Amino acid sequence: MRFVQNFLALGTLFAFGLTEACAGAKPAINSDYTITVNLFGDNTCCSGAFGKTVMGNLGTCHTASQPFGSITEAVGQGMFGRSIKVLAYPDSSCSSSSYVYWDISNKVECFWSNFPDSYRSFKIQVILAIPDPKLTQYQSTAKELQSAENEEESAIPNAHQLPASA
Repeated sequence: MRFVQNFLALGTLFAFGLTEACAGAKPAINSDYTITVNLFGDNTCCSGAFGKTVMGNLGTCHTASQPFGSITEAVGQGMFGRSIKVLAYPDSSCSSSSYVYWDISNKVECFWSNFPDSYRSFKIQVILAIPDPKLTQYQSTAKELQSAENEEESAIPNAHQLPASA
């Protein structure tokens, strides 16, 4: 059974949810300070991943080789507890005002969209959720996001500086 959540992202409502991923869909953890994602063209994480990306720098946009509708992820232990989210965008430059985001997790989950092939870029970012009593979801202000991003960038080692054995 699928669990569906709606996210309000800068005024645009997207249906995005999670379900248990198919066997073999989840990538391996790369290092303590990275998040590895597998991208899928469908919304089930069962079609076979067409791309794998390792992310370690906050705010760096990654463009998918083709549109994706679902992902699986593997998260290094150093990334937890920092309000880091994975954001997905419909454009190829992470610049659209419409996006979805979800928490990082090491559960065997498929994060999917009701709209397969609807996302073209993604990144990791600090998102501080602020409850809005008029909404069932959360919004963050640009000032708080920038402040949190600056704080997190100084706290997370650059993935390229990690020792090879990490």
